[in-house]
Amino acid sequence: MTDFTDQEADPLLGQRIAQKYLITGLLGQGGMGRVYLAEHQGLGPGALVALKFLLSEYANVASLQERFKREAAALALVRHPGVVSIFDVGVHEGQAYMAMEYVPGISLDDLLGLDHLPMPLHRIGDLYMQLLDVLVAAHSKGVVHRDLKPDNVRITGVDGQLEYVKVLDFGLAAFTHPERVFDAKLTEVGIVQGTPTYMSPEQCRGLAVGIETDVYAWGAMLFYALAGVPPFVANDMAALLTNHMFVEPPFIADVGFKRAVSAGLERVVRDALSKRAEQRPTAAQMRDRFAAALAGTDPDALRQRSADDRQLAAGLSRDDRALTGIASRPEGLRTSPSPEPIAAGAEVTDYPRVLLWGDADDPSLAALQTGLSVAGMRVTMWNKPEPPPAELHGDKIRLVVLAASRGTALVAECQPVPVLVVGVSHASETATWVQAGAGDLVLQGGDPDTAVRKARRMIQRGR
Repeated sequence: MTDFTDQEADPLLGQRIAQKYLITGLLGQGGMGRVYLAEHQGLGPGALVALKFLLSEYANVASLQERFKREAAALALVRHPGVVSIFDVGVHEGQAYMAMEYVPGISLDDLLGLDHLPMPLHRIGDLYMQLLDVLVAAHSKGVVHRDLKPDNVRITGVDGQLEYVKVLDFGLAAFTHPERVFDAKLTEVGIVQGTPTYMSPEQCRGLAVGIETDVYAWGAMLFYALAGVPPFVANDMAALLTNHMFVEPPFIADVGFKRAVSAGLERVVRDALSKRAEQRPTAAQMRDRFAAALAGTDPDALRQRSADDRQLAAGLSRDDRALTGIASRPEGLRTSPSPEPIAAGAEVTDYPRVLLWGDADDPSLAALQTGLSVAGMRVTMWNKPEPPPAELHGDKIRLVVLAASRGTALVAECQPVPVLVVGVSHASETATWVQAGAGDLVLQGGDPDTAVRKARRMIQRGR
């Protein structure tokens, strides 16, 4: 949909439609229709809707009328927070229209293009997970969008904090159960329909399409978000379609932003972009795989963690292996090629977790962080002067290593988790730290190995 900065003369501007919609502006124009901003006068000022009209020159084109009806039917079938809602349909002076939810915000295409900088992975994960939720809902109703692309996705916010996805433009929608909607044939074999940058191989061939086509488009959009460029770029339409049909996509780390992504996330993209439709996961399956890849609980991550465990265990004594739990880790997490989906954020190892509280640029703390990690502990660095949030306490953290420069008063903030204090300037301060609640301490300039040994001992004893 093309946005208009100046609203050129239009006979519909200022008109009242069906005695209730007052058209106040032009939002944009696509290939077959225009979308206007209107006030629903029955609901009072500020009650805004979007009115989509089929262009008058297409009023007698049967295929476009059918497409317009198809979009209305798809929107009526798929009732989901991530799909623009439809309120009404009608005809005004020979022009078909539909009244839809007005969605302020920005298109995903514009959002990804802002300053052409990489979008943070957590933000991509949130938006694209919402898109999968929409596809799951649509596919469960037998609706295939067929033209999923960033320009058809609207991002709307609440107070500038939360972002929500709204999928628009179901004009090319197909139905896997057309008898539930129309008797007319909705897909003609041999006709290529869609947006070439995001079209599946079967679309490029003009074949009948199914829900797998939307998964391919989602994968192409995810590639674009991660890499900053589409999976395929060509100088002409024929070359672009050929690439979709026969050429494997490049790796994300090799193009565009050259962003390093996990093997699991790379696999998610490549599975979505499989040339054969039957090899692509469903949207519901992809949702589980995408969540696992984002959380680092996908099979690739688990296998890599197993390999790291074995390498680490080779250099540890039997007592150290027992302390870190490497030897007793469930074998299924090491070798299973396709484990059951694990909830996002779930812990999949039993490494002791340590909170290291001090200045991130302190070289002695950096050496200690490395030593603790090599000893099989998961270290979280907290470099702020104020106490860490409550969720970092309790069962999640087994030990707090506190830089002495932070002060004795902060020991109480870490309770009941045991505290190891490092960098104490003089042995005479030992009593002060013990009275404050510290379990042990290491003098300034002490060997990092000494701190690591004390940390292991404190975790083992729980104090």
